[in-house]
Amino acid sequence: MQLRALEQSFNNLRQVWPHAWPGLPVVLRACVARLGGVSPRGAAAKVVACALALAQDMERHGQRMGAHEPPYHNRLHTADTLVSLTFLLQAQRVHEGQVATTLQQREALMLLAMLGHDAEHPGTRNRYPFELERRSARRVLRAMRSQALSQSAQAEVEALILATEPTTLRQSASRALSACRLSQFVCRAALIREADILSSALPVLAPSLTRALAKEWGRLDAAMGRRLLAPQAREKFLRDLARFDSPAAQALGLAQVVARQSRP
Repeated sequence: MQLRALEQSFNNLRQVWPHAWPGLPVVLRACVARLGGVSPRGAAAKVVACALALAQDMERHGQRMGAHEPPYHNRLHTADTLVSLTFLLQAQRVHEGQVATTLQQREALMLLAMLGHDAEHPGTRNRYPFELERRSARRVLRAMRSQALSQSAQAEVEALILATEPTTLRQSASRALSACRLSQFVCRAALIREADILSSALPVLAPSLTRALAKEWGRLDAAMGRRLLAPQAREKFLRDLARFDSPAAQALGLAQVVARQSRP
């Protein structure tokens, strides 16, 4: 049921992209509302204010880029990841038996990291590990400093953004995730990684997203873009990167979705 609702959310985004696009701040507010909103005096409120300011800045930048915005790493991808993380956080709350009715600071920092994880992505590829992730992290940290968010909060968000680097996906171990809790960084990083690739793991969205990424890569290397469209590339993605080991991902049935696509 929740997976169908998530797919519908993705469809809703695509129905308005790009010509009736409401903007990243609207998407972010909807995600915050789905997680219960924020208490005005709560610790999460300041983080959400920072995220909304960053979202507005990213939206203006995307609008200025127009047709030059990357085909894949664009505002739609950012929205996809925010929605994905929201559903994963809801499922994780249920797994942990949480009774929270409003957004918690830890969750708000995760949303901020997700929002900014590709904030400086120009539609290229890393020339060395963490190149683009560090660029994006620096932009988010500037926004956090402007809002006087703590050093510990900045360190948390930076670490979460770096966790989206592709080699960390390949190297991440699934052990200890089956019972992980949001109080553990390994769990928070796992949810961020899963949210980053969740839409691409769904067969209903995979063709269009693969074409978008192939177009993006093709601008750098036409042969590389064509290779991404081959069935072997999809198989490699599902085998090496589409790991959904967190309790939240398990509750949404994402491992089964991947397994069905991997069968001969």
